[in-house]
Amino acid sequence: GIDKVALAKSVGYGFFQPAYQLFQKNVAYDPTIPGRQFDLAKAKQMLSDAGYPNGFKTSIIALVGGNDNIPVLLQSMFASMGITAEIQMVSAAKYNDVTAGSGWQNGVVVYSDPEFPNPGTTVGLLWGVPQTRLTSNARPAGWAALLQAAYTQPTKTAQPKEYQAISHAAYDFSMLIPLYYNTSFLAVSNRVHDAGLGTRDGLTYFDEQKTWLSK
Repeated sequence: GIDKVALAKSVGYGFFQPAYQLFQKNVAYDPTIPGRQFDLAKAKQMLSDAGYPNGFKTSIIALVGGNDNIPVLLQSMFASMGITAEIQMVSAAKYNDVTAGSGWQNGVVVYSDPEFPNPGTTVGLLWGVPQTRLTSNARPAGWAALLQAAYTQPTKTAQPKEYQAISHAAYDFSMLIPLYYNTSFLAVSNRVHDAGLGTRDGLTYFDEQKTWLSK
């Protein structure tokens, strides 16, 4: 029931892309994942089948100072399915307690997922074992074993299948609802050469050994 195309267009001004799995197109991206496309009628039917023909009440928890449009858009999309969601804009201290402390109940947390050049770092930071962040976020069975299989691969020679298995497990379990892939911009002088900018997911990554400046 979440129109990710409309949401990405609204908050990203045409630069963001709707997200249908955990990772963007890096070594962890799984091209076999079809993605759950927007289908309001199907969403309503699934709610009815689950015993909520008239929807239910929940909350949307977001950090004060973030993009206020996101929880408002989600609230509207939830309402179209019959779900009444109260927006809770919380302080940094409360948000940290929710995401890395006492956790949350009966709610949706709007969380920005930093994506590092090594996808194992991303997963380990947010969904590692033992759980230190997003502590109320359930993990699928066998999650620890999937992480271990990926972590034992050398960083530069890691097999895509190990990371793709993580992405697929998160998708099958509906561990989270990816909304959109962010886009960042860099202003670079034409005097900078061979920096390797954009060759990895990390915005600040560059190949310092090969970078050189022309006059």
